[in-house]
Amino acid sequence: MKDKPLTAKQQRFCEQYQIDLNATQAAIRAGYGANSVNAFRVIGCHNLMKANVKAELARLRADITEKIGLTAQYVLDKLKKIAEATEHSNPTVSVRALELLGKHKGIFELDNAQKASEVRIYTYNELKAELADNDARDKEIEGITGGMAE
Repeated sequence: MKDKPLTAKQQRFCEQYQIDLNATQAAIRAGYGANSVNAFRVIGCHNLMKANVKAELARLRADITEKIGLTAQYVLDKLKKIAEATEHSNPTVSVRALELLGKHKGIFELDNAQKASEVRIYTYNELKAELADNDARDKEIEGITGGMAE
């Protein structure tokens, strides 16, 4: 199934989200009509759950990453250089760089549980209930935003 094309507001939301990665502020700047910060928060959150918006955000992020030449390897190399260069002159900076490198490699986790993926297998009735919950949540969001989350 092909994703629905973005609406003009969704496109603006995606562009605005790149500024500060704040969905509430992106919804406000994109021009969604809402009467409270909470409503903007719901609209922003709802947008972040949509497949077509996720795809556009990933595309924009990839474009930015490519334009500035930022890769994981570049960041790791820089952190390593910082850790080595500041080892004696500024141990605090050196330790922080090493900490970030260690977190990236997962060496501080005893079992690397954060890297294990869990697959949930649903029975037919569990899946049916989960889908009903999602439908109810969508109706609640529409009620809060007055159907303006599109």
